Amino acid sequence: MKFKALLTVVLAILISSSAFATSMKIAPNPYKQPDKAFQYVYNLCVNQNADGGWETYMLGSYYDKGYGTKENIIKAYVWYRMSTEEKYKPSFPVLKALTKQMTSQQLVQAKKAFIKTRDKSVNDELNELKTMNQ
Repeated sequence: MKFKALLTVVLAILISSSAFATSMKIAPNPYKQPDKAFQYVYNLCVNQNADGGWETYMLGSYYDKGYGTKENIIKAYVWYRMSTEEKYKPSFPVLKALTKQMTSQQLVQAKKAFIKTRDKSVNDELNELKTMNQ
């Protein structure tokens, strides 16, 4: 009798957790599905849904390592830098190491790209606030 009750509870938990997991948007595994994982994180960052720096850090790492996209040191710098702006601690040493690998020309290009991306992000947020206040 106890076994049946325990089995019923375990099955109920498994069924409810799998239903919950499928209702939530869960990031694809970057090792098994790098293209889908990259697209998922990219959409979060570009659509202003990133929160706390982790997503921007992950997008930087995808560009840095070439997971799901071509390696791009400039874009890696941009997203790692965005992550540092959001005070995500693991991004600071990574950005520092990446900066040491870059040529001065790449660094100038990366800083310009960062400013453009940051300004676009700020302008998008301002436009959203204006829309909300109307």
